[in-house]
Amino acid sequence: MKGKNTMNKKFFIPAIIVVILVVAGGFLAARNSAKQESENASKTEREVTLNEQLAGQNATSGTATPSATPVASPTPTPTPPPDSHFSGPGDSGEGVDTQVFEVDYNGTNFSPASLSVRVGDVVIFKNSSSSAFWPASNPHPQHTDYPEFDAKKPIAAGQSFQFKFTKAGTWGFHNHLNAGAKGTIIVK
Repeated sequence: MKGKNTMNKKFFIPAIIVVILVVAGGFLAARNSAKQESENASKTEREVTLNEQLAGQNATSGTATPSATPVASPTPTPTPPPDSHFSGPGDSGEGVDTQVFEVDYNGTNFSPASLSVRVGDVVIFKNSSSSAFWPASNPHPQHTDYPEFDAKKPIAAGQSFQFKFTKAGTWGFHNHLNAGAKGTIIVK
């Protein structure tokens, strides 16, 4: 019987090892499959989220996705020069109905001296003079008529200041560094 027992052990131990390897292999295969499915689901979820974000951006920008019905877009807003100074966060002039206007300062006068715009429009005050200027609302020197409309610092020659008008009214302005240079922005 001793010989038969030894023979059973010779087959039994390798058989157990084979069973363990098969079970372990099956477990690893199932785990990798579940991991792959999870990654695929996560990728699909990210793609759906990205598509939703793009659809939202397209909806707000007036552009259409390839499968959507084309929508007429307004005239694009010109990009301000890189040396522009903005009146505040989000006042870069971007918007569906936003128009951008330019007022030039030559060292003595603003041109045009009077400008009509709509609420939400942007005016770029361009310094074409050889010295700094500081556009700000009236009265001088307090700038209290429209306190937000104030560059709050000198703007160097060749640079510009950009302001988005969000309040309706007639707003007198001046060069804080040369208060005799004046103008008016009418916001409807």
